[in-house]
Amino acid sequence: MIDRLPGYDNAFAATGHGMLGVTLGPATGHRLAEYIRTGRRPDALAPFRFDRLRR
Repeated sequence: MIDRLPGYDNAFAATGHGMLGVTLGPATGHRLAEYIRTGRRPDALAPFRFDRLRR
């Protein structure tokens, strides 16, 4: 999950990388920083939204 935490305006999470956290961390951080800075979710992060788990 890489998204703003539901119910919070100023909290974000980037989790679930498993054993690839060190490898994927820089790319995740880059896109998450863009999201935090602009307030717009980059297209690359769309598949990792929290609300995709709601049914």
